[in-house]
Amino acid sequence: MKSRFPSDASNSSTSWSCSSSCSTGYYRVSIMGANGVGKTALKNCFMSSEYISSSELVIHEFDENTLTVVVDNEESTMEFIDFSSVQKDDLPVDACVVVLSVHDSGSFTIAEGYLHYLRNELDSDRPIILVANKIDLVRKRQVTTEEARKLAMEFDCKYIETSAVLNHKVDELLVGILKQIKLKLNPEAIEKAGMLSQDKGKKHSSRKGPKKLLDKLFRRNCKSLSRLENLFDL
Repeated sequence: MKSRFPSDASNSSTSWSCSSSCSTGYYRVSIMGANGVGKTALKNCFMSSEYISSSELVIHEFDENTLTVVVDNEESTMEFIDFSSVQKDDLPVDACVVVLSVHDSGSFTIAEGYLHYLRNELDSDRPIILVANKIDLVRKRQVTTEEARKLAMEFDCKYIETSAVLNHKVDELLVGILKQIKLKLNPEAIEKAGMLSQDKGKKHSSRKGPKKLLDKLFRRNCKSLSRLENLFDL
């Protein structure tokens, strides 16, 4: 796995010591997915988020791909990049958002291809969030939550279900993207996450006596799902 470095854009205003409490930064985010999954709709929802900086509202030249958000009383600028417009051999971004539509099984296959490309071909360690959009179309659903979660786990991604039409969990996604970027740029957070993982492993190995298999599997599954869908922690 390649070492984690910020993109050229974020490198100009942030560093390895950056965390969720760092100063203003500029971050690039690539949104990718099949046609018709709601990428543009999600981005439009971002532009009307309650987290947008008040200074953004007085800018005369509106850039539909860039916005400044305020999280934890700090401003950060996020630029959303079309995946098709960048060099594929060196994706200059700080995070990737892969979107699928739950009512289109074909979009699931395309999302899987993007994840394989990012993790296995680019060997990227950037934060990746798998977004299952259009969950308002309940009766037309073709991709189950279990299938999407399994895919996210396989490629070490975060997972969230959204509806751009209902603006459901779109703000959570926007803030989660920013949180994931800053956490990945913070070596202390990465080290802490690694230590917690090792401690849990030691606790499991030190247990003695019989343990119910179903209870063990249930506990592990709950912890995995909690981490998978928590966009505010590594």
